[in-house]
Amino acid sequence: MEGLITDFDSNKEIMESFISERGYSCDHNYWHFRNMEEQYVRPVFYKKDNSGLFALYYEKENDYEILADVLAEEYKAKQIIYDFAELVFSRGANKLFINTAPELRKQIQKDNIFKVSKVLRYFESPVFNLNNFDDSLSGRDWKKVRNHINSLTKNHKVKVMDCRDIEKEKLLKLVDEWSKQRKSLVSKSWKPYFENFVKNNFQGCKITRCILVDDEPCSIAAGWQIPNSEIYYSSIGIHNYKYNGLGEFAYIDELKELKREGHRLIDLGGSEKRFFDFKKKFKPEKTYQSVFYWIRPR
Repeated sequence: MEGLITDFDSNKEIMESFISERGYSCDHNYWHFRNMEEQYVRPVFYKKDNSGLFALYYEKENDYEILADVLAEEYKAKQIIYDFAELVFSRGANKLFINTAPELRKQIQKDNIFKVSKVLRYFESPVFNLNNFDDSLSGRDWKKVRNHINSLTKNHKVKVMDCRDIEKEKLLKLVDEWSKQRKSLVSKSWKPYFENFVKNNFQGCKITRCILVDDEPCSIAAGWQIPNSEIYYSSIGIHNYKYNGLGEFAYIDELKELKREGHRLIDLGGSEKRFFDFKKKFKPEKTYQSVFYWIRPR
């Protein structure tokens, strides 16, 4: 089957097989794309020969957004983007939003086939090597993190459960609380995605963790193994901001659990500066950058 595929349910096996064989990026997960669906927003899969990509179609705006790295050899990636762009623009789309490495954006600009916007958002993604992670948090470098965690555990009853063992209504309440604490519209736009993961019982996730404070669910962490890679992707990391030290406890708990499970390299996902600064305190081994922008016909 070639071209644009919009029926995710009927083509689930095809898409999962495609990802299993050709996937390599943190977002290459069927349920990651499937859970992007909401009112007036539809996920689509574009397939051409042995390459493909996943995207979103915004019905009201008549725009598309490529959701992850192209499922193709690196030398083919740019051409697959161009082929997809030509297809959706021929159908009247206004803009195609893309999140790529800065170098690919420069190549697209240089080719001068499409009008390219300025960079709308910059993202930095930290990668952790758990071989170098001291889960005892000893030493001066971890003092602030220890103090935050100790403040939480000394004043409250804290326990950890698998999200899949907690009532969905309680987790949906947590997602709503998280959304109300986030100021930017970009952050708030992720609410339906998190709700869909809860409703679908975290299908596609390998490990899920929920921190309960005084028996109330207060955080969700979930992720999966990146296909054809030794890197684990921590896709979901949210909390309700009710307690000092909750964010630190949740991240450290997840890193400890992943280390216990035998994972070595952990990608905590792209963040803009404010949230990347928070992730930096956990001492990533390296980082990589991406930029968000749009292209449209000239």
